[in-house]
Amino acid sequence: MKRNRRSARSRAGEMQARIAEIDALFQALRASVRHLQAQVETGGPGAVKAALAKLGELQTAHVALIKAEERFHDIAGEQAQPDDIDFDAIRDEIGRRLADLRATKD
Repeated sequence: MKRNRRSARSRAGEMQARIAEIDALFQALRASVRHLQAQVETGGPGAVKAALAKLGELQTAHVALIKAEERFHDIAGEQAQPDDIDFDAIRDEIGRRLADLRATKD
């Protein structure tokens, strides 16, 4: 059962890294769109076509970011199920630690 929890934690870490990556892309695209917007306003050549292309990229990155965030929150929000706890293993570990403490006391 521990393997499933580790796997969920690992997936959550991967999703968090992916969110950061997509967010960085999103921020870079926003800066590009602002730059192109300034070119459009000054009438730069080909600026409208380039601005529309960047806007499409920005929308795609935004949708990917939203999906990744939703998936991250789904994974991070998973609660441990009662059957995920191995009480026998916990009891055994406590017993071993108590035995070690008793052995050092003698």
